[in-house]
Amino acid sequence: MTATEQYEARSLVRVLEDNARFQKESQPKLREFVTDKSVPLDERFRVWSTWCEKKEDGWIPARGDFGIIGNLVRDGTPYDYDRYRVYTWEDFLSYAEDDKVSMSVEQFKELLIETNFGSFTMDW
Repeated sequence: MTATEQYEARSLVRVLEDNARFQKESQPKLREFVTDKSVPLDERFRVWSTWCEKKEDGWIPARGDFGIIGNLVRDGTPYDYDRYRVYTWEDFLSYAEDDKVSMSVEQFKELLIETNFGSFTMDW
């Protein structure tokens, strides 16, 4: 690698580190925005799904964890979970979109934002 290429790589790393720090420092303001119900849900959900850091759990949720999500997991709804697979908020949103839960997609999106559920790993 030439000296110029090394300089460019180091500059790129600095920019990436600055961006990561900015995103981390922005989280409280983003949470404030996505939980403000005076902002339309579609806009809040887009920001939440794209930019908010979510709770990524390495264990199986208990009943009541993350609202209805823990109950769905404990009830095996809508199917049996595969061992060692990571289940994300997108998996659970698809259940709401398929009418496999007893709430609207909009209510489910609000629940995801409220609980900040990101994922869990099925470890048993």
